[in-house]
Order: sequence, then C-alpha cells, then structure tokens
Amino acid sequence: MPSSVGTKRLSIWLFFLFFVFASSFFFIDVSKTRNNIFYAGFALPVLIWTLASWRSALQMRSQSLVLLLVFFAAMATVGLIFLREDTYSELKHSLYMLMFFIGLQLIVQQPRYEGYWVRAWGCFMLLCLLYASGSWLWIFQQTGQLVRLQMAGAAYNPVHAALMISSGIAAFWLFVIEPRLQRFSHLVLGGLLIAGLQIWVALIFDARSALTGSVLFLAGWAMFRGRGVRLLLGLAVVVGLAIYLTGVMDLFMSRGASFRLVIWQDALQRLIHHCGISFGCGKDDYRFLGEYTHAHSGYLSVLYRYGAFVAVIGSVWAVNYWYWGVRLKSRWFLVSLIGWGGLLTTGAGLLSSPQPYWLYFWLPTLLSMIEVRRLQRINANPELKGPNYDN
Repeated sequence: MPSSVGTKRLSIWLFFLFFVFASSFFFIDVSKTRNNIFYAGFALPVLIWTLASWRSALQMRSQSLVLLLVFFAAMATVGLIFLREDTYSELKHSLYMLMFFIGLQLIVQQPRYEGYWVRAWGCFMLLCLLYASGSWLWIFQQTGQLVRLQMAGAAYNPVHAALMISSGIAAFWLFVIEPRLQRFSHLVLGGLLIAGLQIWVALIFDARSALTGSVLFLAGWAMFRGRGVRLLLGLAVVVGLAIYLTGVMDLFMSRGASFRLVIWQDALQRLIHHCGISFGCGKDDYRFLGEYTHAHSGYLSVLYRYGAFVAVIGSVWAVNYWYWGVRLKSRWFLVSLIGWGGLLTTGAGLLSSPQPYWLYFWLPTLLSMIEVRRLQRINANPELKGPNYDN
C-alpha cells in the first residue's frame, strides 16, 4: 500500500470529508446537496488517485469485492439485454460504490484514522440519540402522546434515523468500549446496556426494521464471544422479560400490524405471473397494493426488478461475505448485521446514489470486506500485523 505524503494527505482529507458527508444526513434536507458533497469532495479525489495510482488501487482487490462488482455488472447486463432499459444509472452507481470502497480503504490503511473516525462517529450518534430522546420525552410531557419521532434531513424518515443511530452506537461499542472490558461480568452488563440502547432507539422512532437489525446484531455479538451460548440465552431471557413486563411490545404495535407480508406477496405474484421470475419486472412503476412504490425489502426489490438470475449472483456474494465475516469474527461484520437485518423489511434496492442505507448497510459492509482481507493477510503472514488503535 502506498505511503507517500500525497496519499496520506488524501487519507486525512477523506477522513474529514466523509464525516461531513455522513453527518449531513442529519442536517441537510436537499438530497442533491448531500450527494454533491460526496461526488465532489470524496468520489472525485478518489477517482483521480485511482487513475494516477492504479497499481496501488489494484492491490485493494479481494474475492468479496470481485463478487460484488460481478453482482453490479449482472444488474446492468440484465437491464440492458433483457429489460431493454438504460443502464447508465447502474454503471454510475457501481462506480460510486467502487470509489466509496477505495476511499474507505485509504482511510483505514492508517489504523489511527479509523479509530478517530469510529470515536467521532459514535459520539455523534450518541449525541443524536440524546437529542432525539430529549425531544421525544418533551413531546410526551407536553401532549401525553407517544409520537413517532422525526428528525431533520434524511433522518426525517424514522426508520433511516433509527438504523443509522443503531449502527453508529454498535460500532462505538465494539471498537471503543468493549475492548476495555476485562471481566465476563462486565461484558454481560455491557451487553444488557447496548441491548437496552438499541431497543430504546427502535422505540422512540417506532422502527420495527431497526429492532430486527438490532436483534440480529445482538445475537451475532453474543455468539462471537466466549461462552457465547450462555451469554446469548441470558440476554434473550432478561431482555425478553423486560419487554414483556414493561409493555414495550404494545408500543411497537401501536401503529397496527405491518402490511409487509401482503406487499411481499403482491410483489412475488406479479413477478411470477406477469413479468417472469428469471429476469424480473424492471422499472415498471407498479404500485404494490395500489399504494406503495417499492417492495419494502432491499433484497426482494432486487429480485423483483432484476429477477432470479441477478438474485442468485448476489446470493453468491452474500454467502461469501457472511462466511468470511463469521469465520474471522470481523467486528465490522457484526455492525453490518444491523443493516442486513434492517433491509429485510425496508428499502427499495441495494444500488443507488448516496442514500441513508449507505451508512447503515454499505459502510459497515465495505469496512468488513476490508477488515476480512486484512485478517486473511495477517493469518497468512503474522509479521504483517501492525498496531491496532484499540489496544
């Protein structure tokens, strides 16, 4: 990996710029403005560096990255050949994602930059949670009603806000707090605390998708730890009893039952009977149940639009990603479980211009791919192991 002064300066620039871009989802209402921050401030410098240092960029490749790019290429191919659609957007968004990956690689090649970023991002998410909690409690005190909180910017969508905050808190816990806990009892108490925070986030935003992601994260975290089965069972019993005795589940159901199962059924029926399951429905502007513009699942949306051919290729990448994430116990893999769980019940796809799910799905997923590659190289050659910021 290059260590020139110019590359280090670029890493510092990307470090600060990406924090500005990520925090803009909580402040800037106009998506075009947020996206321009990424395009001009992050993606363009990375593209220039990639073209100028293409040999160094090629060294960043990994099996998981190649499979991911094949997945994106399959989307464009099906759209062009079988759906007769303009695939410019798929190619453009794939390039954005590649620049995103390379930029993150440039940041984390300096361990202290990654450490600073995790601390800064985690503290920012905790401040957002503190503000959201205060606002939610103040509204309850004034009106006596438990509202579904909405923040500014892209966080105006409660589901996105909850998933972004949950992901940031999980990263702060795994990289900053947990490494300092020495005793198993401290780990258990910490697990109960992080579980409580995750449930609280889902509660004040009334985001059941965030609750799904948090459950997946907590289960994965417990299983990755020593005496994981007992830790998992203990957390499940305590948290389950707390939810039951406090009536929290009733609050989650206050909006009524979800329409997602019916939406998914409608999407699958149209895919099978009207479009063809092999290559999907494309951009057909169909309204599910006559009302909803997307299938309310990132994964089902990919299947609906591009068909089983693309879905199978995406599944190959996903299996590879999960296999290595679990085998090497990647911490970023654990963080990404919040996004993977959240997109089960929300989202309109996996490839787009910068959207909130970039922060709670693609950010930890790409960082996990980078971490796995680093761990694979260390396992092959232990001398490559360098200082870690949390030691």
